[in-house]
Amino acid sequence: MEWLKERLNSAQILLALTNIGPLLGVLWGDWTAFEVIFLYWLENVIIGAFAVCRMVIRKEWLVALLSLPMAAFFCAHYGIFTFVHGIFVFDLLGGEHFAHLSHEDVVAMSLIVLSWPGVSAAAAAIAIAHGFAWLRDRFQGLIDSPQAEMFKPYKRIIVLHIALLFGAFVALKTDHAMGVLLLIIGLKTGFDLVLGGNAKQQRKQKLQKWLEQQAKQLKNSRSAYIQFEQRITYFDNYHELSQSKYFQKLRHEAIQQLGSDAVNELDKALAEQLRSD
Repeated sequence: MEWLKERLNSAQILLALTNIGPLLGVLWGDWTAFEVIFLYWLENVIIGAFAVCRMVIRKEWLVALLSLPMAAFFCAHYGIFTFVHGIFVFDLLGGEHFAHLSHEDVVAMSLIVLSWPGVSAAAAAIAIAHGFAWLRDRFQGLIDSPQAEMFKPYKRIIVLHIALLFGAFVALKTDHAMGVLLLIIGLKTGFDLVLGGNAKQQRKQKLQKWLEQQAKQLKNSRSAYIQFEQRITYFDNYHELSQSKYFQKLRHEAIQQLGSDAVNELDKALAEQLRSD
């Protein structure tokens, strides 16, 4: 439990728990490989929708405005990628359920599957979990730059779903479909936990890098500014910088993630600058 507490937050654990839906479907709902993989494919669509939210719903209106063309490109590119992936899921695993529909009619086929017992509830749980993760990150200031947010969904799709589709294909071709499906769900749950843990570790690394760079900048530059990721915020003087909500937020997060000793060099360098102002 200490390992989970160290590496994961409540939103990431909630996302992993959404895999209970497919598990119940396989054990007691007679779900096949198709329902499981469809649900995980639909999660990609949900992730894409919230990625757009992360890119364009921003406190800084100028950043939000400038991110709109990037978001439009993402919708087109990611949408096509996901659409083709959906066609592959329905063609490979859908079987006779959709023989009367064109293989390109992904939306109509998805609505049919969502009407099946348990599928819509499991999909709603996934949407709620991702919505909670977005709101948590938004209110805690953990949203990355629009560019970084745009690329995050691709890391998940490429690695995870090749493995899932291969496992589903094996499930269809063997006499041990139940065991293979349980293995798929277990792998997906593990992937969610590992991905969540990596995200938290990456955030810590970014904060550590910022502390080092900010302390160095305070010692060597007369210009008062904060540079975190791809955002640079300038101030008239170091007193204004030290009192800014942005600086206080980053410093507070660094203490939470790395411990109070991590900000000692930063505080020392800032105090020297304030004395010289």
